[in-house]
Amino acid sequence: MNAAVCSFWLAKSDWDDYMWLVWLGIIAVGLGVGWYLQRKRREELGQAAAQMGFSFDAEAASLGGETFLELPLLKRNSGLSNALRGSASTGEAAVLDVRVGHGKHSYTQTVACLRLAGKRLPAFELRPEHFGHKIAGAFGYQDIDFEMNPGFSKSYLLRGPEEPAVRALFQGAALQFFESEKGWSVEGAGDWLAVYRQGKTVKPRDLAGFLQDATRIAQVFAASV
Repeated sequence: MNAAVCSFWLAKSDWDDYMWLVWLGIIAVGLGVGWYLQRKRREELGQAAAQMGFSFDAEAASLGGETFLELPLLKRNSGLSNALRGSASTGEAAVLDVRVGHGKHSYTQTVACLRLAGKRLPAFELRPEHFGHKIAGAFGYQDIDFEMNPGFSKSYLLRGPEEPAVRALFQGAALQFFESEKGWSVEGAGDWLAVYRQGKTVKPRDLAGFLQDATRIAQVFAASV
């Protein structure tokens, strides 16, 4: 191997080492920024909890055994964190961050769980309807529609194992509410509701407003049972 070739390979080796250092630096910065933002969010959520009169548990360790963890979204989660506990007009309330999925396909969303004291809800899942749901519906995927409320049926996918009971729950006020309020996801069973916007993490400064909106939804269902 002549001197020119040797020089080329040495230069290439140095460049490869340099690029590895650059990539490691980028990864380290990314991890550092992520850690800082997570810490900042937790601090601000703790402050928001205090202002709302709620307790705050960054690790959500205090949620073990809670019945609302049996709701479908919370059963299939891959991580709970930043749990606020307190009460709303309908009863007990919890607001927490829920991570769904794994790896690069995961995402986190803020979920409000509200207890409807003295009420019993049929199990149901309500979410915004997408084109994929319509295709699945053609092959038998359940979607409870209401002929007299096409706006609701066009905007939302509604499912539940006891269809007559779910239909009875949504007749009237619930249908009217969700015809005008788009983009919500709601799960219910027994005396608990989970309310969220899919893939959306609520900023600490907006948490009180989010809980207020979720409570309005809970009141609609409480009046329908």
